[in-house]
Amino acid sequence: MSSTCLHCQGPISDADAPGGYCCVGCATVAELLRSRGLERYYAFQSVAGQPVTLSARARDQAWLEAPLKDAEARAHGGLAHMDVDVQGLRCSACVWLLRELFLQQPGGAEAIINPAVGRATLTWQPGRTDVAAWCRDVERFGYSVGPARKMEASRSDRVLTRLGISTALTMNSMMFTIAHYVGMTPSDGEVFHLMRWLNLALSVGVLLIGGWEFFSRSYLSLRQRIIPFDLPIALGLSLAFAGSLHVFVTRPDTFSYFDTLNTFTTLMLVGRWLQERVLEQNRRRLLANDGVEGLLARRVREGRVETVAAEKLTRGDTVVVPPGGLLVADGILVDEGASFSLDWINGESIPRSFNPGQTVPAGSFNAHDRAALVVLDVDFRDSSLLPLLSRPPQEQESADDPMLLQRLTRIYVPAVLTLGMLGFLLWLPSGVERAVEVTTSLLVVTCPCALGLAIPLAWQRMAAALRQRGLFVCNPSFMDRAVRVRRVAFDKTGTLTLGALRLANPQELTSLSPALQTLLYNMTARSSHPRSRAVHQAIPAAHARFDASVSVVERPGLGLEARDAQGRLVRLGLPSWTGGVQSSDEGVWLSVDLAVVARFRLQETLRWDARVELDALRRGGHDVVVLSGDAPERVDDVARALNLPARAAVGGLSPQGKAEWLQAHSSASDTLFIGDGVNDRPGFREALCSGTPAVDHPALSCVTDFYYLTPGIGCVRTVLDAARQLQRVTRNIRNVALSYNVLAVSLCLAGVVTPLIAAVAMPASSIFILVYAVRGTTLASSRSGKDAELATAAAPVTA
Repeated sequence: MSSTCLHCQGPISDADAPGGYCCVGCATVAELLRSRGLERYYAFQSVAGQPVTLSARARDQAWLEAPLKDAEARAHGGLAHMDVDVQGLRCSACVWLLRELFLQQPGGAEAIINPAVGRATLTWQPGRTDVAAWCRDVERFGYSVGPARKMEASRSDRVLTRLGISTALTMNSMMFTIAHYVGMTPSDGEVFHLMRWLNLALSVGVLLIGGWEFFSRSYLSLRQRIIPFDLPIALGLSLAFAGSLHVFVTRPDTFSYFDTLNTFTTLMLVGRWLQERVLEQNRRRLLANDGVEGLLARRVREGRVETVAAEKLTRGDTVVVPPGGLLVADGILVDEGASFSLDWINGESIPRSFNPGQTVPAGSFNAHDRAALVVLDVDFRDSSLLPLLSRPPQEQESADDPMLLQRLTRIYVPAVLTLGMLGFLLWLPSGVERAVEVTTSLLVVTCPCALGLAIPLAWQRMAAALRQRGLFVCNPSFMDRAVRVRRVAFDKTGTLTLGALRLANPQELTSLSPALQTLLYNMTARSSHPRSRAVHQAIPAAHARFDASVSVVERPGLGLEARDAQGRLVRLGLPSWTGGVQSSDEGVWLSVDLAVVARFRLQETLRWDARVELDALRRGGHDVVVLSGDAPERVDDVARALNLPARAAVGGLSPQGKAEWLQAHSSASDTLFIGDGVNDRPGFREALCSGTPAVDHPALSCVTDFYYLTPGIGCVRTVLDAARQLQRVTRNIRNVALSYNVLAVSLCLAGVVTPLIAAVAMPASSIFILVYAVRGTTLASSRSGKDAELATAAAPVTA
């Protein structure tokens, strides 16, 4: 058997992997290629690829509807055109495969794939070509497709233009200076002086065009009272030019060393261009993602409440925002007054009250105990929520915090300038020219990349890699705290189990009166709790009519209550709350004036990878516990299904009881708590770190450190591994940068480093550190092929 994968050419490390392949994903894609007659893919594959990661579910194609409709409406000459972004393009084989897949579609005219940008331009015959089917096909092969958000124009292209002009001017400047090196003197007449002046003119051009990259950044930053990292470089260029100009004026019989300055400037531009290319290539490898995939909302239409992808919402739609629910677009409150939390938008910790007719901003959470009806004022694609999801405000603060950089530059730049002055004074007895040369070298050779570029790049890249796996970090300090996690505590319902519960005895509904079924429909339509949703989905369509006048109150940890037409109190929730009696029944009861009229039994299924991931966390040295409000007997059953010891499962806990358990077990120093709703807020406050699988719950509202949209829980292990990896990378970056700068400054003060050597050393060190930051933050596959098989086998386990 070959030791390399027949599909991706990577090593086969798992002895139980499918024959000839490193994982189930590669084996599946290879079979797809054969079945579609696309084996020529391997003839174009020039480099080893990466193992294929198969998603546990098909990606939602809701994003495609609007651009597809616009493209076909703008069709010209019988052909429609549209751009999409593609993640995962690595070589010519990828380009060929995506093009062939599109041309196999009926009416598919052309697909132009740009691997440098990660962009596909599609041309097809409207009405004949199923573009959504092509997207699904592409994603079955391990790629990802999304809306065209990547920018074609790049900063590196602008730097490259300056570099090209500077290089041309520098080469001509060197040609004029060669005459001096071969022995030309002032006795040669006007030719000598003409070349001197041409050399000066070309050098001024290099300084203005090439040096502008450093001068402009320094000037703009200083205007904003920010000390820039480019300032020492700008000063070095200025000193070098001033020294050469001094020689030009005071010693007209000799050539000035403008050629050295020009070469130095050009080399600095080469380094800057390579830095920008590293940054851009890193961004282009990833599919732009605004975080809306998997974001759902409840739309009221024709008297019914339907759960739809948020991207389908348009202006004028009426949505139900349950207690703790997220408003996905700006809208007008239409029912009674309500309170909304705006902490995710502006950091306000106190909810704000809104009256009917007032506009509620997107990104607000319903802080009331009743659901709110809101009429959207904009289409979702114009929602102000999108910038919040594309880059959480706290993430911006961590990755590009100007105050952080300003604090660093307040130390770094003055230190470099002080050392430069020290070098000038030390070498001044050897002459002004020598002192300027040493000072210029020292100002340039020091490398601020670890502080100004590499560490923010590492953070951004890790956050982007996690986003691509469906996990969004909301709090920047989480990555620092996560390395201290030694225990992971999970809520059960909706976290370890699928949030979509199923009603096991729907016949109980038929025993209820039509009016009570309609009231029950309206009660459950206004709640996000998985138990409420299970009952809601089982109510017959004949009695599913939404009534905006119904007032429903949600009691966290207990259930829902409302009044029927006769004014009777109707409750749906825990047996002890609805009927006033203790019961081991794990379902929910319905009562009218505390007289039980229905007992609903619910069934839930473990998340597809729960058992495998919990085993992996335990093997990695983490304690794993399950905290639940369900009956202890039911929680014990789940623990056995998850291969957990009995002591690791605690049932019968109230929301406050979970917090007290965490507090009693050193949670303040070592526990990550994963929960899925308003009931888990007390636990979130007590834990060291917290996360939630729900983007549309109040847990996201600056309470948890991260949220995830994946159908499994594998990203919990992934983010803990990523935090340790990021800590290791940033520590290495700091150590390398410190060692380099100490060595470089020492050599400069010793007079060993010339400006030309500095011009090569600084960009080279910058590129080395940036490349390490990129490579060091590449996330490995979170599970082997064998893990995937085991997880799939564990999926049907019913709790």
